[in-house]
Amino acid sequence: MDYKEFEQIAPKLRALSLRTSKIMGLSTFDADDIAQDVLLKIWQMGSDLHRFSSLEALTAVATKHMAIDLYRVRKRSLPIADETLSILVDNDTPLRQIINDETDRWIEEKTRALPSKEHTVLRLRQVEKLEYSEIAKLMGIEETSARVLLSRARKHLLQQFNQQLK
Repeated sequence: MDYKEFEQIAPKLRALSLRTSKIMGLSTFDADDIAQDVLLKIWQMGSDLHRFSSLEALTAVATKHMAIDLYRVRKRSLPIADETLSILVDNDTPLRQIINDETDRWIEEKTRALPSKEHTVLRLRQVEKLEYSEIAKLMGIEETSARVLLSRARKHLLQQFNQQLK
């Protein structure tokens, strides 16, 4: 599949992914992220897409799998009760503060090291909480380009984080 073909079918596949995510009970923000990831995966599959009889079915199944993965990740992380949270905040040790400061500096350093467009899109989406359409308008790019740039930025940060853990 070439870029032109993908560009024509992507809005339809994205809408399907969003509907599937909503049916599974995801928030608009999570549904948007999953739709972006599904489209990116489909684009990356490129020449292997001929194996599938329906891109719509592939999109729906991939969306369901990613939604299930998201539920599993969230299920593993237990919510902290308000009392526990207040105890943790009140008893913030100097060591914990140093670790938090170092983590903040590391994240800021790695974020600043991103290519400028990726850094800008990441900041507009994560910090400013802007919609993709607003980001695209501000930067003078297509909405799909904003999604791809955000995905790349997140991937770069995840790779840096994984390297840090090794």
